[in-house]
Amino acid sequence: MAIDAHDRSGDFDIVIVGAGSAGCVLAARLSEDASSRVALLEAGPALRLDERPPELQRLSLPVAWPWDWDDHVDASGRHHFYGRGRGLGGSSATNGAVALRPEPADCDRWPVGWRWDDLLPALCAIEHDLDFGDRPWHGDAGPVPIVRWPESEWNEMQAGFVAGALAAGLPFCADHNEPHTTGVGPVPMNRLGRARISAHESHLEPARWRLNLVILGDAHARRVLLHDTRAVGVELVDGRIIHGEQVILAAGTIQDPLLLWRSGVGPASRLRELGVDPVVDLPAVGAHLTDHMVVNHTIAIRPETIPDDAPSLQTILRTTAPDSDHHHDLQLTPWVRRHGDGRRELGVSVSLQLPEGEGSVTPTGDDLLGPADIRWPFTELPENIRRLREGWRLAATIARASGVVLDPHDADANLARSSDEIDDMVRSTHAVFYHGVGTCRMGDDSEDRVVDTDCAVVGVDGLFVVDASIIPTVPRTNTNLAAMAVAEHFVRRRQPRG
Repeated sequence: MAIDAHDRSGDFDIVIVGAGSAGCVLAARLSEDASSRVALLEAGPALRLDERPPELQRLSLPVAWPWDWDDHVDASGRHHFYGRGRGLGGSSATNGAVALRPEPADCDRWPVGWRWDDLLPALCAIEHDLDFGDRPWHGDAGPVPIVRWPESEWNEMQAGFVAGALAAGLPFCADHNEPHTTGVGPVPMNRLGRARISAHESHLEPARWRLNLVILGDAHARRVLLHDTRAVGVELVDGRIIHGEQVILAAGTIQDPLLLWRSGVGPASRLRELGVDPVVDLPAVGAHLTDHMVVNHTIAIRPETIPDDAPSLQTILRTTAPDSDHHHDLQLTPWVRRHGDGRRELGVSVSLQLPEGEGSVTPTGDDLLGPADIRWPFTELPENIRRLREGWRLAATIARASGVVLDPHDADANLARSSDEIDDMVRSTHAVFYHGVGTCRMGDDSEDRVVDTDCAVVGVDGLFVVDASIIPTVPRTNTNLAAMAVAEHFVRRRQPRG
């Protein structure tokens, strides 16, 4: 759908940039007002549900362009793929469907009006928890199904991991989304069977019939159009102009700051260096990136403990590293590595949930449309390495007690490794997660921020950012539900329900 810059039939009340976890929620909820004309712009393809390829439907299938941005991070000299979804649903259409919420303490770092008690109604409105929907901290009527594999269906490898964690003195946790819980138990997931339920499926597709909602695929935004310091629309890379009374960026932690820089909103001195005339000087645009870092513990197991068709992801452990100042700063998630010759390995991803330090996202290329420059300094800080080392040792301890290891001597050898040896392994083999936040950080008047507590970009009228990029620091969880809750809470704050 081409909209000429002089064709006022292309005017919208609201233009949303990005159809990911937050953007789909925004489009569905804001278009409930039939008098409001809403445009949803997505850089990737805008397929219907029945047109999606298998990797956007079933879990554990590899995803590549055009369904992924093919971003990479510079992690202190090591370069890693940084998966970010494209197309309707964004990363919610490509992720592992883990449906963990932020913990109450995570929201203590958010501004007033966005704390746990404020956000809980939005979290409940999103979900239909099929196991605990009758509990006061859960929802039973939302569009996102939340399920857990029952213990009777755990494969022997997953059951062994839980048994090993219990043997190590860790408690059992039936509901990891219950506030103030800890321990090991089934992981909540937004899936039906082996199919993930993305925000495209849960929110956008049911609203797609609305005449006041226009969805444009292959619509990569070049810049926000500004008249003085007021947003009046969006210019696409292909030259199309989409006019709007309000513009909401929901393109994600990587794309949001790039779009703001290209629009003249960001650090003024750096913008001038890149040949962009500054409109609003906001040094925090693209700064304050925080995310999880991860190292894997793997060990050979008896092949029969996990059949070929068994799900890889069923359980998870939340715990605290020894001598850590941060509660629940470790997550251990068991998964299987299958080899063509029939061998099997128990893999345990050891994820540091609350790392010290911050990274950044900046644009590249003559037109600033090149790949994002993502800087990831977390391995430079010794305390991050120490806590991951202790998490790796815990994974080895659990594996030793799991009863599924092929040769217990392998576990003993891992447990005998020195701290220096493990630290070197962490630095040389660590991987990155894709749970970044903070590059358009929300804050009150006293903070270094990009948006205020109404999600409005500071210094620009009519421009908002509503997704995980506004979350001040990374929560102790993946960010799909958090991003959806941010969008739902934004709508509720602007359109209070009676």
